[in-house]
Amino acid sequence: MVLTTPNKNDKVVRVNFTSSRGQVDGGRVFTPSDNKSLFEFPTVVPYGRAQVCPYGAFRDEANRSDVLNKYKNCPHDIMEQIIEDAFKSQHTKGEVVEELRTQYPKEYDMYYEAPED
Repeated sequence: MVLTTPNKNDKVVRVNFTSSRGQVDGGRVFTPSDNKSLFEFPTVVPYGRAQVCPYGAFRDEANRSDVLNKYKNCPHDIMEQIIEDAFKSQHTKGEVVEELRTQYPKEYDMYYEAPED
């Protein structure tokens, strides 16, 4: 799932969903009751594997007609939870946090204190 719009270097933050095996990695477990079309079984986001990566490959794939129906929209409330959990997780890499910070400054401020002068 892509969490950000492309930055000036045409890069985005990407996370994956994976089945929950007791490891939450700083976030919550999503279940079919959260969204049946996205979560067929208990699912987590492994924040340690979140990446800042080139958007071009996603754009190219999304424009292919044979894969267009494979993509699903993520409801806003679930997206917000994933972004908040990315900030909360001790497993999220610094470069991912910094990129999220540029696009979600309010959420960042909720979890990180401003440096003292």
